[in-house]
Amino acid sequence: MELRDYQPADWGDVRSFLRAHWRPNHPLTDLEVFRWQFTGFGGPGQPVSQVAVDDRKVVGFLGGIPGLYRCGDEVAPGVAFDVWIVDPQIQNRGLGLLLMKALEDRFSACCSLGVNPKVVQYYTRRGYHHGDRLYRWVVPLRMDGCQRLIAFAPETGSATNTTATPPAVSVAVAAPPARHTAAFVRPLVDAHARLLEAPAAAVEPMPRPDPAALAELHLRSTAQWLRFGLHRTAEFWTWRYLRCPVYEYLFFGTLAGPGVVVARVEAIVSPDNPVVHGLKVLRLIELLPARPETWDGGADGPFAELLAGVLMWAIEAGCVLADFQHSSPRLAGLLEWLGFAPQNAAAAPVFAAVPPLFAPLRYNVGPINYVLRSPPRVGNGPALDPRDVYLVKSDAGMDRPHVWSPAAAE
Repeated sequence: MELRDYQPADWGDVRSFLRAHWRPNHPLTDLEVFRWQFTGFGGPGQPVSQVAVDDRKVVGFLGGIPGLYRCGDEVAPGVAFDVWIVDPQIQNRGLGLLLMKALEDRFSACCSLGVNPKVVQYYTRRGYHHGDRLYRWVVPLRMDGCQRLIAFAPETGSATNTTATPPAVSVAVAAPPARHTAAFVRPLVDAHARLLEAPAAAVEPMPRPDPAALAELHLRSTAQWLRFGLHRTAEFWTWRYLRCPVYEYLFFGTLAGPGVVVARVEAIVSPDNPVVHGLKVLRLIELLPARPETWDGGADGPFAELLAGVLMWAIEAGCVLADFQHSSPRLAGLLEWLGFAPQNAAAAPVFAAVPPLFAPLRYNVGPINYVLRSPPRVGNGPALDPRDVYLVKSDAGMDRPHVWSPAAAE
């Protein structure tokens, strides 16, 4: 058996392997998406993903997204693991760990998001820090559509993390549960009212932003506290957002003003539930206040007005809900002042009814978890405060479509 770097000539065999052992029409079976995803930034200029070949047949694959990582006070070459698959006929023989070790030996910083709980133990035994969730905050934008969306949340159900790709459509629900009374919905109504009372700037998406200025803003905003996260260089902003082949990311704000908000609009996909199918939501991806003290709970009226203005723009665009996910809770105060509610065990039940996935619509899916490993001299143990980790929904391979036309992969 041979373990080696993926080469462009492997594409046909790797695509067939992904189709057979993951999903036939997954976005990564499209060559343009595959190339973009695994190009990353700040890397060696050639693929780093690993393939295992036995008798000229691909039997294992581990995608590697190269990048530069800020680890403590240094910048280190790193990789995000994405798509870790071994042929079922030879699983439990250590091949998966050999694929991972091949990348660990090359990169001093490693991470992965959306880790299957069944394999978390393999990471922690190797010294990785495990975070059980990205914090998530949600805010209603249009009450009618938002209430329709939460009406179909199941009464009960276990939510678990999984790397398995969800089916293309959700299971239809005959009628909203009776528990969705006025009292149940009241916290949602109160959150909406709080948002509408907040001062809001008039905003529109900015033209193509300067990636070098974005890099400078991010470094200035987070330098005082960030201990693990991507070093968001100009090359990063160009690769991850400006040249993304699957989503159009929107930038709001000013690079020399209160800060920048990165977001995208997503349509809900649920053909079996026509009352919600096609509704739009705003996915807030990155929040970058210009004032570094905002991350420590400092008052930041200008950035709050910018974010409120983005939400007002989204209401006019027809979005019924907005959400934001981050590994650090540092912006919780600002978000909750605007009407956002944390989606956690302590929150009102109505906020737990907001689905984690919209395309396709899925309710019983657990939060995005993560694992990370810094260079040994930086460390991953108790000294690493989760508040000082910067991971968002677009890191690793998380922010890409689940619903994909089969024709797109041809």
